Amino acid sequence: MDGAEQLITRRKGSEKTGVELRNGVLHLKADSIYQRGISTLPATGWDHDFQRVKAKLYLPPGWKLLNATGIDNISRTWVKQWTLLDFFAVLIFTIALARLFSKSLAGLAFLTLVLTYHDPGAPRFVWLALLIGFALLKHLPSGKLKKAVKLYHGIVALSLVVIVIPYAVQALRIGIYPQLARPFASMNQYSSHGSSSPTRSPQMDMVQEMVQEKNMVPRKNKVQKKNKVQGAASFYYDSQVMQHDPKALTQTGPGIPKWLPFETIDFSWSGPVTRDQMVLFTLIGPGINLILAFVRVFFVFFLALGMFGFPYRPGKGFTITGLKALKIFSLLFLFVLTPVLAQTSEIPSQQMLNTLEERLLEKDECFPLCSNISNVFIRISHELLSMDVHVDAQIDTAIPVPGHVKQWLPKKVMIDNAQAQGLLRKKNYLWMLIPAGRHVVTLSGPIGKQNMLQLPFLLKPHKVSIKADGWSVEGVKPDNSIDTQLQFRRITEKDDKQPEIMETGILPPFVLVERNILLGLVWKIQTKIQRSSPTGAGVVLDIPLLPGESVTTKGIRVVEGNAKISLGADQTHLFWESFLEPSDQILLEHKKTNTWTEIWKVDVSPIFHLEYEGIPIILHKTGNRWYPTWHPWPGEAITLKVSRPPGIEGKTLTIEKSLLELRPGRKITSAKMALAIKSSQGGHHTIALPLNAKLQEVKIKGKIHPIRQEGQSIVLPIIPGQQNIELKWIEEKGMKNLYRSSHVDLGAPSVNAGVDIYLPSNRWILFLGGEHLVGPAVLFWSIIIILVIVAWGLSKTNFAQLRMHQWFFLGIGISMSNLAAGLVVVGWLIALDLKNKAENLKGFRYDLIQIGIGILTIAAMG
Repeated sequence: MDGAEQLITRRKGSEKTGVELRNGVLHLKADSIYQRGISTLPATGWDHDFQRVKAKLYLPPGWKLLNATGIDNISRTWVKQWTLLDFFAVLIFTIALARLFSKSLAGLAFLTLVLTYHDPGAPRFVWLALLIGFALLKHLPSGKLKKAVKLYHGIVALSLVVIVIPYAVQALRIGIYPQLARPFASMNQYSSHGSSSPTRSPQMDMVQEMVQEKNMVPRKNKVQKKNKVQGAASFYYDSQVMQHDPKALTQTGPGIPKWLPFETIDFSWSGPVTRDQMVLFTLIGPGINLILAFVRVFFVFFLALGMFGFPYRPGKGFTITGLKALKIFSLLFLFVLTPVLAQTSEIPSQQMLNTLEERLLEKDECFPLCSNISNVFIRISHELLSMDVHVDAQIDTAIPVPGHVKQWLPKKVMIDNAQAQGLLRKKNYLWMLIPAGRHVVTLSGPIGKQNMLQLPFLLKPHKVSIKADGWSVEGVKPDNSIDTQLQFRRITEKDDKQPEIMETGILPPFVLVERNILLGLVWKIQTKIQRSSPTGAGVVLDIPLLPGESVTTKGIRVVEGNAKISLGADQTHLFWESFLEPSDQILLEHKKTNTWTEIWKVDVSPIFHLEYEGIPIILHKTGNRWYPTWHPWPGEAITLKVSRPPGIEGKTLTIEKSLLELRPGRKITSAKMALAIKSSQGGHHTIALPLNAKLQEVKIKGKIHPIRQEGQSIVLPIIPGQQNIELKWIEEKGMKNLYRSSHVDLGAPSVNAGVDIYLPSNRWILFLGGEHLVGPAVLFWSIIIILVIVAWGLSKTNFAQLRMHQWFFLGIGISMSNLAAGLVVVGWLIALDLKNKAENLKGFRYDLIQIGIGILTIAAMG
């Protein structure tokens, strides 16, 4: 709460757990584990009704949210993404496809669009554009219009090819490696230096959006205390109740996994939310998403082939005529020659923008002492103020001119007897540009009809000389220096007539007694006496103390449980502090008297629970903090019941992040582990290294500690709070064809565990595996799957008379190059086959094939 760890307690006679609240505006962050099914969750997570709730759902890689019920507003789910226009487009496309082709192809199209419509990069409206081309070609008569439609149809078909192939590759990659769906925040971002505070969580950001005011009690900057004789010039509530008990076993929680770069879903409610309201999530996991990725790719390929007019017949493959083959070659040729789309540059990060701003606004090395005022000569008369200011400047800079818009500003500004240039009025002050060097600035301006004039100096001069005619001067020190301003008072003649002085009777003494009871690790009482009656006469009172109260302030005499108070004739305040003996009950009673009235305030630490009996609270909060206040009448009383709820069992040490770096060699592996540990108690923690590991170095908060290895164990000293620990060791294990990272027993459950393996340059990674692995992806296997699909499809055609395995091995050979280069080779083989099958073609079509073969031959050789 407010960035400080809180003790989770359980009140006597109750099974519910919670924390004591003291702030009126909450800034609370709670970590917990929900051990039931993730489909149904409580809406608030607290045994309390809420007026307004905003929440975020962070999904790990591979998980998708289909639908959510019990929520008023949610940013996106698969069901929520569908709009009326989407339904209309899918239905129109399906019905039209059934009319133009067949019902089976229409059914395939319906399933394909339902599964892929909202996938990033999936073809959507290009299907409808392609269908429009088919419909027009089917019904238009021969002529120029039909030729134009053929050109349109070819462009749309090419667009479909350009969209489908990258989509298929990306869909399979994300299905196999879900972490590729979002930019992955590498675990090597672990910081072993600098601040040990944890990264700001999104929960805190969301709370910050809802809380508009800072959750702090206003406090005075300076404590001014005076003894009994001098009085109290000011009163300060030195509240120490927020201090935590160092002996309390404060729970550190399970730790929060950093899933932030992946799927984030915002949801909220429009009205109040009750404590028993539930939320139902319909989720699909990585396994189902992997199956759906393959299904989507196959459906898209078969739908595209069906719409191109290449029906698949079992045993015969795809039936493709010579004219259709020519169309395929033309599209492939255009696709290969199409330049790669330019990628837009990333928006510069905020850190880069800040760096550029700092460079543009970089201050000179002399800043802020680039100029000074050595001497000022001021002349002031009844109606005019003028001065000569001697300025020394190292560089061209701006200085503030003496004066203020509400007091006096010059009407005329001269520099070295020339009109000053570059004047700027900013925040009620006048600034002027001073060139480098020594200059004399002359200021002059009229004085208004005022008896007092204050002249502030933002840039304080070393010496000031004043010639005042009809004015008195205040603020000049004996050495002719000043602080920050001068004050002039107009000299007027004294009136001979003296005002009449009326004597009044002296009122009886009356004071206000304010008791502030501070219930923290140490119980204290701060008492303030404030005079309400006029000064001029002394006040002597006996103020009763509370049971168990012991005064600690010097000068306060205590007799028979009463504090003997004496205020001087001109004294208005008195303050003292006391210790209070802890007890289960505190009785506060206002004595029946007409000499004083009392105010009671109680500040309670979160480690205590407070209940009361008696008169009601008149004020619950001071600022944003719960500070119950009573204003009793004489004779009234309250009883405070104070209890200390016991803390529940929980972990007092949490490993928030760990990063293991391995650098295997031929026979030896160098290892380094960085840990971020949070603990509420001091002590020791044991970590077990792998077998045959030899400890080299231990760093705690960046400093080397001489810690010895005992077998496989290392005992680390733990202090309360956050700390970063770094271990280095070597293992007698080298690089092999099958390499497994060593097991390190951290001695406690942890989150955000990362492993970085630095392989030799002569090693290729084929497979990666591990429990809950989220990290690098071997993209080669997604390309292999696409090659299998493409090889199978090409083997079912009559192109080049190659079988599936031949097409596949050809694809393996050219897969190391980019997609365009691979298509060049495939297009070259297809073009050679088309030449042999298109002997009956003459004229332009035959010449086009010949030219294409020549260009593709040169491209394939390059």
